[in-house]
Amino acid sequence: MQEQIVAGDGKEPGAENNQGRAMNLPGGIAEAMRNNPVLPALGQSVMQVVRIASDDDNAVQELARFVLSDVSLTQKILTLANSVQYRTLARAQVTSVSRAIYLIGFDAVKALAMATLVVEGLAGAAAQLARRELLNSLAASLAAQELIRNKRRNDSESLPVVALFMNLGRLLVAVYEPKAYQQIETLARKTSENEATMEVLGCSLSSISSAVLRNWQIPQTIVSALAPAPVKSAGGAVNDQDWLRLAGQFCADVSAMLYAGGKPDLAQIARKLAYQYGDALQISNGVLIDLLSAVQRESAFLSRFVQMPADVAAESVDTHDDMAGLESLVLNVAPDEAAEAQKYYPSGKPVNARELLLEGIEEMSEAMASGSNTPIDMMRLTLAVLSRSLGLRYVVLCMKVKSGQYLPVAANGVDSATRKALFTWPQTGTDDLFHLALSHQVDMAIADAGLDNIVQKLPGQYRRMVGDAGSLLLLPLQQGKQVIGLIYGDRTACAPEGITREEVLLIRSLKAQLVAGFPARS
Repeated sequence: MQEQIVAGDGKEPGAENNQGRAMNLPGGIAEAMRNNPVLPALGQSVMQVVRIASDDDNAVQELARFVLSDVSLTQKILTLANSVQYRTLARAQVTSVSRAIYLIGFDAVKALAMATLVVEGLAGAAAQLARRELLNSLAASLAAQELIRNKRRNDSESLPVVALFMNLGRLLVAVYEPKAYQQIETLARKTSENEATMEVLGCSLSSISSAVLRNWQIPQTIVSALAPAPVKSAGGAVNDQDWLRLAGQFCADVSAMLYAGGKPDLAQIARKLAYQYGDALQISNGVLIDLLSAVQRESAFLSRFVQMPADVAAESVDTHDDMAGLESLVLNVAPDEAAEAQKYYPSGKPVNARELLLEGIEEMSEAMASGSNTPIDMMRLTLAVLSRSLGLRYVVLCMKVKSGQYLPVAANGVDSATRKALFTWPQTGTDDLFHLALSHQVDMAIADAGLDNIVQKLPGQYRRMVGDAGSLLLLPLQQGKQVIGLIYGDRTACAPEGITREEVLLIRSLKAQLVAGFPARS
């Protein structure tokens, strides 16, 4: 049943050249790779989405351009953004894909885009089986997003993609080898799925996934993460690649256990997952139950948009126009979720910082569109948005001037006028934190400003006046490649919760809006 095909000629940095590599694939899949234009074309589209990096300044714009290139995908994303669940976060109808991405979440849109591409690309006689497997993949990707909210790793941004592809082998077998798929399901009731697959196909599902993804020239880090993880790794994953493999398997198991049939017992599933993954992934039973609940809720909602039924497609954005201004009366948010939006971390940062930043970006856009605001007005508005969205006690914006100094031009918060005078310093200086942020043009979020290595890097005049800060935020402002200013913010308490990836993108968007209103500098 197996055939060999040759992979594409791409070479991933740090990976071996794939040209000429022979891959054993079941006959139906090999035939599709060789003669069916759908699968290779699908691979090119999926690769485009995979390579849109979430930490890139232009990531949202790149993802928006990709979504807009597909009419069906654009319809799904905009319909989702204008659904009642998201309209309660937005003040008006969402007509921009970029704003939809900010509203829904970058990773969620990216996962939904890939899931939509795959399920529509593989639609056919086995469409129902394909859709079932794709929904499992989508749930796994949502589990990945929940896992990395608090478990940041160097390569954690790849995890939602890895999780989405963990089920690719099953999906491809379901579409191109439906008889073998049924045989595997029957045998798997008596033995393990891996043994059943080896008996029927002569290869593992993960090897099928890896072979196809290599042919699609997906980054090697993601392909390697599909290899089976240890059954139990009590000692913990030793490096980022091992963590990615183990976390990807965890997400696949979350999806499989939630959708094994019947009503899932979340407490029992959490216990099983805690035993197998708790030590290695450092995740407790209580956190697991919350994660399972979130995945169950979000996947049930998002699954409607993977292959949009007629009743969902008919729910156009106009459906909710008569509810304008009444969104707060709609009983679609559970009481505990509504209360969550009003909560703060111990540092003072609002739990719903993402939504507050999104509202601030809308406010900035409206202020800029009015044409009645001066640059200093926009600076003050930016500081106000940052202050309320991130729970900052004090925030100041300093601009570079021709005299060779950075001077404070706008401030917001406690003792603004008194503290403002502090933030004057020369353009050229030592290796203190301010100059490091400016010279390297990097945003800095310092969770604990009391650490010795941080205190030693603070300018002397700063330590005398604002040395009681518990956490800091330093945001250089650039116009092209030129640094023109710096935004400083602080809180009285440490902020171990940090800044999420989506919040970083929103903060960068806020900065870009502000700088766009500045006159060009020579």
